[in-house]
Amino acid sequence: MSIIPAIYNFEHHYKGSSILPLHIKTNFDITGAIITCQIKLEANTPAIHEWKTGTNITIISAITGEFTLNQVDVFDPEPGKYIYDLQITFADGTSETYMKGKICVIQDITDWYGNKSNT
Repeated sequence: MSIIPAIYNFEHHYKGSSILPLHIKTNFDITGAIITCQIKLEANTPAIHEWKTGTNITIISAITGEFTLNQVDVFDPEPGKYIYDLQITFADGTSETYMKGKICVIQDITDWYGNKSNT
């Protein structure tokens, strides 16, 4: 199977806010697959957040390829532009990048001001 990754750019995200669940349906069998989605500053940098099968991804139907990236209660990296991709490693060991995109984190004014001294 050869997949051209879909592009999905998350809406602007305020620092310290939640990332709501993202429901994905691939329309192919993911039985026994390992799904990994990482958010990074750049491709060669450590992940600032990771979703992974068995940890924070809920499989709804492996046969139809339905799953959810579970909610992140507090996503709090420094403001900036980040990239992500979602890879599926199938039971036979082959791996495909299913989707990729960007997320822009914006400074939350209330939280930022609340953490500063008023002196």
